[in-house]
Amino acid sequence: MNGNKALLIDFEKFQELEKNRPSPYTEYFDDELSDYYNSIDYAKNKYLRGLLRSLPLFAAMERVYTRRNILFCIDVEAWEHDTKLVTELGVSIYDPRGQGLSIAPNITTYHIIIDEFSGKRNGRFVPNHLEYFNGGITYQMPQMEAVEFVQALIDYYFMSREHFGCCLVGHDVKGDSNWFRSIGIKLPYELTIIDTHTIYSLSHGRQGGSLKNLLKLVQVPNAFLHNAANDAYYTLLVAMKLCDPHVRTRLLLDQGRPLIPNKTVPQNHSKKHKLRNANKSDLVNYSSCEELLYDLYQSPIFEDSGDAE
Repeated sequence: MNGNKALLIDFEKFQELEKNRPSPYTEYFDDELSDYYNSIDYAKNKYLRGLLRSLPLFAAMERVYTRRNILFCIDVEAWEHDTKLVTELGVSIYDPRGQGLSIAPNITTYHIIIDEFSGKRNGRFVPNHLEYFNGGITYQMPQMEAVEFVQALIDYYFMSREHFGCCLVGHDVKGDSNWFRSIGIKLPYELTIIDTHTIYSLSHGRQGGSLKNLLKLVQVPNAFLHNAANDAYYTLLVAMKLCDPHVRTRLLLDQGRPLIPNKTVPQNHSKKHKLRNANKSDLVNYSSCEELLYDLYQSPIFEDSGDAE
């Protein structure tokens, strides 16, 4: 393998493919946010009372809703019997360039199983959904190569560039960042963070802010949480919904209504209980980050469309 890791990605081709500038509709988005800010009845929400207490929420909404930033989410899963062992990595990326007013965002998601710990399965305290990535393809590779792959994505998307920034999205980012450091993933020193748990707490307090509850709050159907890639993808969707003024207005999120839990449903813990109607993701083994990057580079997503000028 070539020892020059800086050449793992052909950055010139990526930049050519992604040279689109911010959406021409950003001024419209700014006006929409301004109308939303002026419409809030602060007296109805004890958490949002006063403009100063609302500023962190408004800052997050401006970064997400205006489509001026790439949203980059990383999630990890660890072995329940030794949480120092990271068994999965999930990365989900929303790049708004070229998407304009698309009614549904195009999100790229990667799921990686750490080869050395692929036999370390959860199931007693945490659901074992390692094989149930909803996106279809799971990559299995050695930890060193997996870290190198994720680092290559971080280095590319967080590069300083004209017109566009990149925000790290997560659910309780502080906790996940400790895992990132433990396996050698390095995040930029200066980092803009969109934390879905923090955004939720600004209008609802800190109780009940699990990812599962937030998905219910913003009405996103979901399946197989506690799979690193699924969680990264869903966290990205939650961030988009929480930072959308129309969603917040429609779902009355600024009234701070408490989440109402469902009635407790007895869990079937018998050995005969199995997942039904579940499609396992396809498993593809890779021995190196370079091989995976090469195969992804050859995929149709990076081919010239032929009609762009």
